[in-house]
Amino acid sequence: MTWSGLQIISIGLLLIHNTSAGCGGSKCSCPDSVQNRSEALTRMFERELSIRKNQPSWTCAETARQMKNDVNVRALSPWRYRLDRDQDRIPQDISVAECLCKGCIVNGREDESYVSVPLVGRLLVYKKTQCEGDPNKYRLIREMMSVSVGCTCLVPKYTESSSSRFP
Repeated sequence: MTWSGLQIISIGLLLIHNTSAGCGGSKCSCPDSVQNRSEALTRMFERELSIRKNQPSWTCAETARQMKNDVNVRALSPWRYRLDRDQDRIPQDISVAECLCKGCIVNGREDESYVSVPLVGRLLVYKKTQCEGDPNKYRLIREMMSVSVGCTCLVPKYTESSSSRFP
């Protein structure tokens, strides 16, 4: 998921949080209202989710031979996306990047003298919880979630006291 996609989701979630239509204006919302909000947000990002669902499941070696198409496959530190699904979160589906290689692709092969590391961004999400005193209504609680959005290639860290490396 791109940074602009993450920003759009955050703006959409802020708009969702500031409305409580049809439930008397309390901080608790009717299940139908929460469902409508969730569906509206999901429709906004259907294209992004469909792209992530239809990607090939290559290994590091297969990716090194291909090196074409999308940025995540052409990168020196390639990654794939997996869907993280949580029925009690808005949005329910979030694309999370997973690095395909320990090392980096150099001259068409994996070179483990470098390391692939995830790039992490923060995404505003809402957790749906039942309201105290009214189990038929829900409260949406804002949370910041760390999400891996891609991978990058780094020279490994070395300690001065030893020659061991740490990603």
